[in-house]
Amino acid sequence: KNKKKKMSNKTGIYSKKKINDVKNKIKEIRKKKTEDIKKELESKGVKVSGKSNRLIRDIYLYSKMSNINITHEK
Repeated sequence: KNKKKKMSNKTGIYSKKKINDVKNKIKEIRKKKTEDIKKELESKGVKVSGKSNRLIRDIYLYSKMSNINITHEK
């Protein structure tokens, strides 16, 4: 069986300006090359060894938008 995902959207929480800012950041990230993103993440201390471009872009997006610092624990 296929399970359908239910999504809800609460309106009025974010201003249109913030929504447009996020959309612009996403467009900007989609235009960047994966190698450039990897180099920028490595300069911040994040070593990415995966081959999934989508995952790399997601990590980059969250690090840019939320100012999340990702550290490798040993």
